Amino acid sequence: MKVDNGQIFKLHIRKGQVNIDTMQEYNLYYYEDTGRVWLYCPCGEGHLISIPTIPTGKGIAWTITGLSSGVVTMYPSILNEPCGAHFFIRDGKIIWA
Repeated sequence: MKVDNGQIFKLHIRKGQVNIDTMQEYNLYYYEDTGRVWLYCPCGEGHLISIPTIPTGKGIAWTITGLSSGVVTMYPSILNEPCGAHFFIRDGKIIWA
């Protein structure tokens, strides 16, 4: 089921190896070791998204704020190509573009 505008996502800060088997919907997982955010796409189709916050070889990275407060904002918007979902994460909430 597609997530409603304003759905709050809970932040989890992790270290070490990514374990996708324990990830749940409505949660953002930030891995300090790699600077990547993992979450299930809010489209409701079960796509797992990995977003870099540290530049990769292509130089692409999102800006993330609010890690210390637990209320995350990310720039720019996120476009999940498999399903076409386009959304923002602002103050820990999903905002559809």
